Amino acid sequence: MQEFITPPNHKGFSAKRLFEENGKIKWGAIAYIEKGGGGPEGNHTHSDNHIFIVVDGEAKVILDDKEVIVKKMNLSL
Repeated sequence: MQEFITPPNHKGFSAKRLFEENGKIKWGAIAYIEKGGGGPEGNHTHSDNHIFIVVDGEAKVILDDKEVIVKKMNLSL
């Protein structure tokens, strides 16, 4: 299995794929973002959809001209 890497043109961000194509799902990954922010340097797009699950803190995702704050999920068991 792949180790955590910082993708090209990203900073403060490390990720690794968890699995490859499985039915309609093309791939899955987990990422750790440094406190204070991290991710791509500049705007970019992807040809496939993303799902963001925040387990601590919050993340800002920019969709076109709209900023969306994704907050920590409350996972009470």
